[in-house]
Formats: sequence, C-alpha cells, structure tokens
Amino acid sequence: MEIHLNQLSKRYGQVHWVIRGLSFRFFTNRVYGISGSNGAGKTTLLSIMAGMQIPSKGVVQYLGSDGSKIPPDQWYRYFTLAAPYADLYDYLTLREQVVLFQKFKGFIQGQDAEDVLRVVMLDHKADDFVKNLSSGMKQRLKLGLALLSNSEIIFLDEPLTNLDAGIRAWYAGLLQQVRSNRLIIIASNEPEDFKMVDEILDLNR
Repeated sequence: MEIHLNQLSKRYGQVHWVIRGLSFRFFTNRVYGISGSNGAGKTTLLSIMAGMQIPSKGVVQYLGSDGSKIPPDQWYRYFTLAAPYADLYDYLTLREQVVLFQKFKGFIQGQDAEDVLRVVMLDHKADDFVKNLSSGMKQRLKLGLALLSNSEIIFLDEPLTNLDAGIRAWYAGLLQQVRSNRLIIIASNEPEDFKMVDEILDLNR
C-alpha cells in the first residue's frame, strides 16, 4: 500500500496557503511522522489524505500492493483515523461502540470486542456509556480501535493528547506490536511521538 502526494496545495480564502507544492510518498511497513508548528497544516494534510478535505491544487493517490490506483470513493476501506476531535457515540456503551466499529473495520489477529476492551484496559467499563468516560479514557479507546483495526493505513493525529505517562507507555508498546505490514502516519508537534517513526515529513521546511 502506498500514498503519493503530487504538488499538493491547500488554500483557505484567497491568500492563506496552509500547504503549498508538497510532494511525498508514503510506503507500507513504515511509520511516518508529520511535524510542524501549530498552523503548519498537519491536521489539514491528514484530512486531505483521508478524503475529508479537497486540495486546492495537486493530487493524492492511493496505490494497492499491485500498483493499481484506488478510486477516492474507496479510500475509506483502507484506513482508520484516530484524533482528539474524532467523536465517539456518547450514548452507546463501550461494548456497543467497539462492536459497532468491528462491523465496519474488523480487528487484527481474530480479536473480538472483548479482546479489544481488555487491550485498552477498559473491560471494567464495558457497560458504561461512552459519555461518562474521562477524556484520557476516550483517547485510549480511539487509539486502541485504530491500532487494532484491520486497516492497512492508520492515521493518528496528536495521539498523546490527554494521556498520562503510564498510558503513553501503553500506547508506545501497542504501536510497536502492530506496526508491521501497516502504513502508519502520525501528525504531532510532540517530539515523544516521533521516537518510533522511520521518517519525518516536516511541514515547516
């Protein structure tokens, strides 16, 4: 699986260019970091690669393992995104939330909803409503769902948000376990997020 960016640009309004003339190639079995100061376009770039925003100029291409181009209306089949702004369903229980996710994406290594709840250390909260979770627990659930999903591409936007030191270590361990044969892209301005990446795309350059 590959993602190619060719002269990608994004403009808001008439004059504010967030991203301009960006070309880059992302390959499977690698972890990438997207760095940059606030406002550099990290979240915008992830949104464009996920098909949630349209670039002002340039092209994004998904290529399958055989080199064939994947139509943009099929991209959703290949990726999962976790971000602080990505909502969960407040009035589902945790178990219902995980089961619903499983219906759309599935989980790696034959895991089911109960397995995932144990991995994210929230099995004791399985029957609680999502809305009653702390912000840190919600972030842990989002990261677990993304990293354990059966998706070939994982987009992580500011994954360390709302995580304390112990849970950051849990996240790092889980990322290390599941990184093989995936294309993982992490957008962040925290150096800690880039300890396990293979290459960094710096949007400030």
